[in-house]
Amino acid sequence: KDCRYRYIYANRRVCESLGVPLEALIGHEDSELLDAETAHTMRRNDERVIALGERIELEEAVPAVGHNIPRTYFSVKLPLRNPDGSVAGLCGISTDITERKLIEEALREQDQLFKEMSEIAHVGGWAFDPKSGQGTWTEETARIHEVDTNDATNATYGLSFYEGDSRLKIDEALKEAVEHGR
Repeated sequence: KDCRYRYIYANRRVCESLGVPLEALIGHEDSELLDAETAHTMRRNDERVIALGERIELEEAVPAVGHNIPRTYFSVKLPLRNPDGSVAGLCGISTDITERKLIEEALREQDQLFKEMSEIAHVGGWAFDPKSGQGTWTEETARIHEVDTNDATNATYGLSFYEGDSRLKIDEALKEAVEHGR
């Protein structure tokens, strides 16, 4: 059957995200507020909740609307039920994760730059979780120590490659990191 999904309520943040006042939102469909592709994707997600009668969690990308920049939301959509248990509609709750997604992308770019720099300069790097002692190392560090990049490592194994003053300095640095967060 042809279902029409209209906003019946929205909080202040939804209105801010879409750049419209509440009066312009209530009674309207996503297709009236968003570009056709985004509205279609959101409608398919909503229809899935209605058809399955089950909650879903997903990320939804919304292009720039009004004065706002493109946003990414972590959305939870769940069915609203009639007293007889049939699905009457749905409730969507979204959290704006745009900033987190931008930070994740910046970290990926930084990681790629670090990788490229270490390859060019033939300098390796490694990191260890201070609680578990488990660690990772760059491809260059693995090459320097003639081990497989995918080999599991830990602080003890990583430190075993160093001797003398170098080992003392690294031991001290590791101790400062673990005990004092420096």
